[in-house]
Amino acid sequence: MLNQWSHLAVSWNGTELVQYLNGKKVNSVKTRSQIATTDDSIGIGAEARIPARGEPEWRFYTGAIDDVLVFDAGKTVDEITILCREDTSQFRRFRRKAS
Repeated sequence: MLNQWSHLAVSWNGTELVQYLNGKKVNSVKTRSQIATTDDSIGIGAEARIPARGEPEWRFYTGAIDDVLVFDAGKTVDEITILCREDTSQFRRFRRKAS
């Protein structure tokens, strides 16, 4: 979709990871375990593929990424549809780590 805005969302309810494109479910994967929590940063727009031996192989997204939201709870399809269609500025709260 060249030169076209798209809304992407991923939600996890504890047993299923679901991907949405423009408010519609496009993929899902059943999960058997919890998502590990860490104090590490998250990466958006890059993927590291780590071969069995050696250094990670990085692939980077080529395009613009705007209005990233991260919630501490899974969202339903109805909530994602609303987020896809409405102004999300009310959710923008940035917390910077102390230096």
